[in-house]
Amino acid sequence: MKRLLGTLLLKIIGWREIGVENLPDKCVICVAPHTSGFDLFVGVFTRMKHGFPAYFVAKQEFFKNPVSAWLFKAIGGFPIDRSGGKNMVQASADLIRAHDKFQLTVAPEGTRTFVPKFRTGFYHIARLAEVPIVMCSLDYANKRETFSEPFYPTGDEEKDMETVAAFFRGVKGKVPEWGTYSMEK
Repeated sequence: MKRLLGTLLLKIIGWREIGVENLPDKCVICVAPHTSGFDLFVGVFTRMKHGFPAYFVAKQEFFKNPVSAWLFKAIGGFPIDRSGGKNMVQASADLIRAHDKFQLTVAPEGTRTFVPKFRTGFYHIARLAEVPIVMCSLDYANKRETFSEPFYPTGDEEKDMETVAAFFRGVKGKVPEWGTYSMEK
């Protein structure tokens, strides 16, 4: 039923997916550009349609209210305890390792506004969890969600981040001035 609903909802909003069949059971999905709260709906509908184990993490405070906890968990949220200086990257990598199937979705900008350069937390999560990164572009100009082939970080962060950035060059987010990446240094 979820798959049918996800298919219907994606059709209603006019989005299509490319490369989704390449997703491994365990990976970090780097989704960009993240310029709107609507990005979440595109992701949730895709998750429903394909039934894959894609999740996101949020600070545990979002899960304190029973209603918001139910909602966040229903759409793939996992609470992370960030008190006392706990490491979000390590906690996220531990979550991936603790499950047989776990695709962690991360917006590398860390915000819905323009940033000239991606944050690297997703990269370090993938390295610590020893899983590949799959890039997923949200191209609002063409209403297309494109998934890359799995990419295994080599340890050369600068070179690897250029590979990631190259995938997103020219992609326009919902707010185009915040989400057309040239990723110049």
